Amino acid sequence: MAALASPRLMGVHHTARPTWKLKETVEFYRDVLGLPLIHCLVAKGWPEGHPDFLHFFFDSGNGSTIAFFYYLGTDQPADLVPQATPMHTATHTAWSCGSAEELSAWQAHLQAKGWPVRYRIRHEVVESIYMADPNGYMVEIGFPTRDFVALDGQDASISMQAAIDMDEQCKAQGKKAGLDLHHMAAQGPIGGGASEGGCVMPTIYVANLEEFLPVVEGCRKSGYAVQGPQAGYWSIQSDSTMQLVRKELGLGPALWYTCLAGGIEGHLLAFGRESLTIAEQA
Repeated sequence: MAALASPRLMGVHHTARPTWKLKETVEFYRDVLGLPLIHCLVAKGWPEGHPDFLHFFFDSGNGSTIAFFYYLGTDQPADLVPQATPMHTATHTAWSCGSAEELSAWQAHLQAKGWPVRYRIRHEVVESIYMADPNGYMVEIGFPTRDFVALDGQDASISMQAAIDMDEQCKAQGKKAGLDLHHMAAQGPIGGGASEGGCVMPTIYVANLEEFLPVVEGCRKSGYAVQGPQAGYWSIQSDSTMQLVRKELGLGPALWYTCLAGGIEGHLLAFGRESLTIAEQA
């Protein structure tokens, strides 16, 4: 059989994680989330010295499965205990439920089952609820608030290239990367140093996406010069120090940080969870 010139992936078949809580894991995924238990492989460990195990699968919808390994006769290694703190809990499984109504129904269902929902949040293109399974693995259920468009990919490319460049520069200098450095490194396609009298004026570039329009309107009402969109970005400039307050723009923290990913220009005075202040830069 001839090799394909351009092989492609057809979607995720399954994700798999270890568990040392067999009964609790089955009851959560089968009885609380309602995922059918569809397969179980009972295997002698390999290579030599590997523990015997059960490898079992739940139908997680749309042809995908979620699987677990239960290692017979072993104790859970300390370094494989999921962290209970919010830091570094990126590893999770996320299901789509289709709509805000379905998400609310899931939230009520989990509460009725006595399973605590940690929080509900909209982070740009997804609104979700989060919980931990019996093992401590994070589980997310959410729905897309809109479809991805071409500008999402363009903006992602700008953000990722800025992050790569920043990371490499910081490593070479023995520094730690930070969000402020990332936003200074990123620039939308229309960036390039808006200047007045030789000074770079305070400027932000905001992608022309519906979730960021409150930023554009809020800046316009504050008297800042709003131009665009051009090449997918709004250019927002001040002729003096620019200050933006997150809550005044009606943004949650996730959208607040992401809306600035197109880049900023000028002298960054302060940037945090609640506000951003940029002055002109000589």
